[in-house]
Amino acid sequence: MGGSARKIFEVGMFGRHPPHPKSFSPLPFAQASLRCRRAKQRFARSGEGLICVLLAALLLLALPAQAADDPVFGTWLTQDGEAWIGIEPCGAELCGKIVWVADPFNDDGSVARDDNNPDPARRNQTIVGLPLLKGFRRHDDGYWRGGTIYNPENGKDYHCNIRMQDPDTLHLRCFVGIPLFGATQLWKRTSGPIPPEPPAKPGKRP
Repeated sequence: MGGSARKIFEVGMFGRHPPHPKSFSPLPFAQASLRCRRAKQRFARSGEGLICVLLAALLLLALPAQAADDPVFGTWLTQDGEAWIGIEPCGAELCGKIVWVADPFNDDGSVARDDNNPDPARRNQTIVGLPLLKGFRRHDDGYWRGGTIYNPENGKDYHCNIRMQDPDTLHLRCFVGIPLFGATQLWKRTSGPIPPEPPAKPGKRP
């Protein structure tokens, strides 16, 4: 595997779990529920019940839109500066993949692939384009939890909690078991077009 892909996971930063960011308010949903209960009591035989059903449907449709606007989505530079990770919504979940690495080649000049994947059918996947994050769902405290981050260096998945540290910094706490026994990475937001892939250099590389 190329050196850049390997360095994505050289974290080694263990420390205290950071405080939770300000959570978003569920007030609109509570207000809508109260209006519907009152409507049911006062206008059980009128058309207001239909309005409540439509209102509830609109609120449910708004949930994916809220997630899509989350600042966690975008393109991120890994802590070592050697790779870009694209994060986007996948339905109600978050997913991410490697979109660029500084060195996408093996030492012999061949294109780096997911050679250590436990599924032989996936070992031909190039490191660029490799799915890295999956299964994350947003919680009321602003964290994305319940998902995993894949390490192509050993073919294993690890639990991870993700949140915004500031508008341009993504905080990832990756762990086995509980977050206390884990490592922290800070990724920086990037902008502009993805850099071009460097030219291949056949033969043994230094």
